[in-house]
Amino acid sequence: QQHTRRITPANSSRSVDAAMDQERPEKISIRGKWLECIQRYQSIQEANPKTPLYLTLCGAIGRDVEQLIRTDILRLTATNAISQADQRKVIAVERNPLAVLSLQERFPGLKIVENDFKELIQGNSPIRFPVSEQESHCQALVINLDFNGSLSADENDTVSYFPILTWINKLGSIHSNAPVKDWCLFLTLNSNLVCSPLVANSITDFLRENFERSATFKDNARRVLGNALFQQVLDGIDIDFATLSHPNRQRLLMLFVPKKIAHLLHVQGYKVTTFVNCEYGAMPSTAPMVSWIFEFQHDRQQQATPNALYVASLEGICNSVSHLDDSGAFVDLSEV
Repeated sequence: QQHTRRITPANSSRSVDAAMDQERPEKISIRGKWLECIQRYQSIQEANPKTPLYLTLCGAIGRDVEQLIRTDILRLTATNAISQADQRKVIAVERNPLAVLSLQERFPGLKIVENDFKELIQGNSPIRFPVSEQESHCQALVINLDFNGSLSADENDTVSYFPILTWINKLGSIHSNAPVKDWCLFLTLNSNLVCSPLVANSITDFLRENFERSATFKDNARRVLGNALFQQVLDGIDIDFATLSHPNRQRLLMLFVPKKIAHLLHVQGYKVTTFVNCEYGAMPSTAPMVSWIFEFQHDRQQQATPNALYVASLEGICNSVSHLDDSGAFVDLSEV
């Protein structure tokens, strides 16, 4: 068994580490879903050993790395170091020196990229990409962008207004040129989105545009948003995100983020399957969060048209919409 020093909020000053260290039932349930996906990609990685299995923003604590060790996805030596054979499997991205030191102490042999993800992906530019070893890191079969912050907006972002979504678009391009083109993304965001009227309108306009393209998506959108908010979007009424309730902000993101990702990546030949699309938190003591698991399947034979890939991706967005209650159970949104 591995014996490591526990890093607690008392000896880690960053709020992200405190959040990741909490063993809340909701987060335990999310990590369980992560593990199921990583296990599905294990055999693919074993057949392609030069391709990393998992890239993670795990913070100083590394709860997800601990989980991989407990389930023998990462094997340890007699000295509790990660075995040499498994050291290429998992990559942690962490720029904070104290957090890096913590990870080195807890997981000897873990591959750590001492940078933040924005720098690893070469920023918001749509034409600058990582090269060499950094490119290889970004070709991991499963990538975990477990952010503590929100979907911040940048009106100078030429791809989508949202840098995080631009990074995901770049990850799609990187994987489409990789030996293994299919991949999986875990994404977690705080729903406290504050943006200008211009950006807010771009979100609702983008959602409304597909109500006519896909009747299934329109019906699902009404179910997720509720009649009142759905009608505001349908009628083009300006929405101020700052004054929306936490549940309404979460539900708008549950539609917008998967739809935008599908829109960006379908032109690269990807069908996007949304396996998990859930919201949790928003109690006085917990942050309102939204979490997704996406799988990107590349259309190698190009038998489907890009539009068909997009519509197929859209119609699956709401198949797994749920609320995570404080016991960690996934509850259908209609029951909340």
